[in-house]
Amino acid sequence: MRIFGREIVLKKTERQGAKGLPIFRWHTFSGERLDFAKSDLLDCFKKISNRLGNAEFAAKIEFIATKQIFDFLKANRLQIIQRLFFDSFVIVDCQKLEIVQKAQKTVSLDKLLFNLKENEVAVCSETMLATGNSDFFYLKDKLTFLNSLNPSDFNLIKNYGAMGIVSPEQGDIQGQELDDEAIADLQTRYRKSYGISVGKWSLMFVPRPTKYTKIDLPIAQLQLSEKRLYVLKSLYSFFDIPKELSVYFENTKYANRNEAELDFYSNTITAWANIFLKIAYEIYNKKRKTESYLLENEFWFDFRGVLALEDKKLVQRQSAREELAFWKEVKLLMPEHSETANKRINDLIESL
Repeated sequence: MRIFGREIVLKKTERQGAKGLPIFRWHTFSGERLDFAKSDLLDCFKKISNRLGNAEFAAKIEFIATKQIFDFLKANRLQIIQRLFFDSFVIVDCQKLEIVQKAQKTVSLDKLLFNLKENEVAVCSETMLATGNSDFFYLKDKLTFLNSLNPSDFNLIKNYGAMGIVSPEQGDIQGQELDDEAIADLQTRYRKSYGISVGKWSLMFVPRPTKYTKIDLPIAQLQLSEKRLYVLKSLYSFFDIPKELSVYFENTKYANRNEAELDFYSNTITAWANIFLKIAYEIYNKKRKTESYLLENEFWFDFRGVLALEDKKLVQRQSAREELAFWKEVKLLMPEHSETANKRINDLIESL
């Protein structure tokens, strides 16, 4: 299969490899370290993963195998999300139902080779299929920038240092030098007066202190908070997460959050649920080759216990009832339109 000039090959091999471990491992790309940005990235992953937990997968023909597949996907949803983001693919051992710890192998400049065993399947991300690169490839620069902003903001607060200088000049008068005990006493009284109990906030003393000069750091000019919010907005936009679902942004009232949840489920989470269905089909079809009792099947999903979606369903049902009453009246008062009315009535009854 060739995608944007890059060929992806699924190759089977009989070689024995490392056992797949169905545990969460934080992946990085090309040795990149994202010590400070990974918490924000993980927050995005978990916003998707937690809501995917409300998806109920079902099969037209229920087998023990289908339940095992659905249970596997739900138990490993966070792992699958982060692998598709960083690696652009996930490999599953269909017999053991485990995620295989295996890296892609590039055999040439335009070919990716997966050395798969007989019981393994590989599923690539939509971004890889469309562009030949991972999602992380396109978000790497913003994450690196965020990774530099977070420690800068943290260190600025932690190591602010001296807030002012007490200097020895006051006209032509020279003050008496302060000893260590006097300096420590002044520092204690200063902190007690201003209620500062964290970090390294203090005064700086020099011999013969008689005049105080304030030290100003251009915190506003650094605009670290504004820059961080800009990157976070880009991050949320990339994952199609409404900003109303984050405490970082304003306008997070209940009504806005409810609408945002509805939009999030209707678009983003539904798209991810379809990705998980695709993985389920791949696993099931692979198992059918060795388990002959498994018949051709159909999978689907629905969301359970989601308030925003339940409210939407109530509105839709009420609207359907009102339309049903309208068409019943049309059928009664306008017999010439009875055929159209009957068809619409039957459709509405099915929807209710």
